[in-house]
Amino acid sequence: MAARGTLSDEQTLGDEQMSEPEVVAPGRVDWRSAQTGLRQAAPQGLAIGRLWPLGILLLAPGIAALSVLIVAGLLGFFIAWLSAVGFLFTATLLSDFARAFWRYAHPPVGAVKEQTAG
Repeated sequence: MAARGTLSDEQTLGDEQMSEPEVVAPGRVDWRSAQTGLRQAAPQGLAIGRLWPLGILLLAPGIAALSVLIVAGLLGFFIAWLSAVGFLFTATLLSDFARAFWRYAHPPVGAVKEQTAG
């Protein structure tokens, strides 16, 4: 037993400095060795392989379908925008014609009508 106020050998040595390995039962994984293994085996970057012709053939239908969806969406947006602009243009023309007809049919009170010399 260590004297009071002094540290024993077990207290001064950390888990990493112990000289004897721990015995782990078969079929069980030691969590400390698993963590160390993960730290050592962690990838340092993302490896991207080459795209071979078979990969291109497998990706082509998905890329084509995505392209068709994007083009169809853009076309639909353009048609909706064009119809909104056409509606606004038509509404502007109709309001101008209605205002002109109203002024012709109902002149302001006290206005002098145009008279022809004769």
